Amino acid sequence: MIEILSLYHPIPAVEQQYFRSLTQSSTFKKGDYLLFDGEVQEELYLIKSGVAYLFLELEHRNKVIDFAYHNRFCADLASLSTQTPAQYCIQCLEDSEVERISFQY
Repeated sequence: MIEILSLYHPIPAVEQQYFRSLTQSSTFKKGDYLLFDGEVQEELYLIKSGVAYLFLELEHRNKVIDFAYHNRFCADLASLSTQTPAQYCIQCLEDSEVERISFQY
């Protein structure tokens, strides 16, 4: 995760090491949800393998908002940044490996 963030802004080595200590790796199965609408997004995800999608749940179909795949971040950013209920769901379309970091850090 820190490698991707470093592309946008230089991060000193000491801070990179600290940031790495705060991230965790997780695996999710196809069909697993990373977020349900109404929940507060508490973690930022980076997809290392697999695919997830962010969607709005409607009565008769889902409206796709975005896809996340290798080295793409995945979150309801409004919910994450304001710590308010999410408007969207995030679901894995494939078995996925992700890096995650908690909002509290």
